[in-house]
Amino acid sequence: MVCPWVTWFIDVASKVIVGVAVTPHQPARDAVLAALRTGISRADPYGPFGGLPGRVRVDRGKDFLPKAVSRALGGFAVRVDDLPAYKPYRKGTVEALNGAVEEMLLVSLPGYTRRARPAEVYRPDPVEELLPYADFVKVLLDWVAWWNTEHRPAGCVGFSRRRSSMASGGVSAGC
Repeated sequence: MVCPWVTWFIDVASKVIVGVAVTPHQPARDAVLAALRTGISRADPYGPFGGLPGRVRVDRGKDFLPKAVSRALGGFAVRVDDLPAYKPYRKGTVEALNGAVEEMLLVSLPGYTRRARPAEVYRPDPVEELLPYADFVKVLLDWVAWWNTEHRPAGCVGFSRRRSSMASGGVSAGC
C-alpha cells in the first residue's frame, strides 16, 4: 500500500489545472519537473491547456524544490517567485484547489483517512478495498479533466480560460 502524492500547477486566472504528477511517495525533483512539463506542453495527452507562463509562484514546502523550477524555466526567461514557507494565505489558489479535490473526490475514496467518523468506531478501510495505485491515478486524472472542462469555479463564469500565471503546490491523498 502506498500513499499517493499529487503535485500540480494551476493557472491562477482561470483556475485550470495545467500540470499534474502523481507519485507513490512525497515528490522529489522528478515529480515537480514532470508536473511542470505537463503544464508547459500543449500536445496530447497534456493539452489543450498549458503553455509557457509569464510567471510561476512556487510553494516552498518540503515537497517543493523552487531551485529546480527556477533552473528549468530560467532558459525561457519566466519569472519564478518563491513563496514564503508556512504561509498558506499567500497561495490561496493552490490551497483552494487542494481543499476542492479533498471535498469533491478524495473523501469518497476508500482509504481516505481524514473522513469524519465517531472516534469509538474508527476502523481503517480493509486493504483489499483500497484502490490500486494505477486506478487511483486514473480516477484523479479523470477528475482533473472534469475540473478543467466541465466544472466552473465561482468567479469564472463567462471568463476565458487563458493563461496568465501559474501557482504550484501539492496535496497528500489523505494518507
